[in-house]
Amino acid sequence: MPFTAEAITPVELKAIPRRLLDASMNKTPCLKSLVMRAILDELHQTQCQVMALGRLSAQERVAQFLYNLRNRIGVASDGAFDLPMARQDIADHLGLTIETVSRVISRLKRDNKIKLLPFGRIAIPDPSAFSDELLADAA
Repeated sequence: MPFTAEAITPVELKAIPRRLLDASMNKTPCLKSLVMRAILDELHQTQCQVMALGRLSAQERVAQFLYNLRNRIGVASDGAFDLPMARQDIADHLGLTIETVSRVISRLKRDNKIKLLPFGRIAIPDPSAFSDELLADAA
């Protein structure tokens, strides 16, 4: 069965035949545990995304997206991370319009919740406060 995927950052992909993966997991319980944890984490992220589309405000959706992206990509020594998606792609991902995403990002910037940096980078100066204030209803 063919699959397709689109990456937003550079990736390296290696296909492993299912039989080989199954055999390796049976020989190495630690590998099986790691694979299962990764699958469950992705499932949880997908469930959160589906729930967010239905019950969160636009600001909560964008805030949750930025916070999760920051945690997933990781931050550089300056506390910033790359925003690898265009606003239209973010809007599509969150079920919003590009205008709404732009307004929310502008509001977050104006309220000093985020900093927009050169070269498509973004920083969340106080991640704990960001999470507490903007994501309280998303949990």
